[in-house]
Amino acid sequence: MTDDLTKYIEARKQRSPSFAENYDTGYKEFEYNALLKQARLEAGLTQDNMAKRLDTKKSAISRII
Repeated sequence: MTDDLTKYIEARKQRSPSFAENYDTGYKEFEYNALLKQARLEAGLTQDNMAKRLDTKKSAISRII
């Protein structure tokens, strides 16, 4: 069964190619970031720990995950 939000998104994608492209790209980025966060948490790392390991700032990590 398809919910109302899914129906709306699919209809909007059909009406607007730019919406479809941006939605799909944005959703992929969201999924990627969620997987990174999950991996970080499973590894027992804080954002600060991860930043130090990657030789960057915590703010850069927090923007990503």
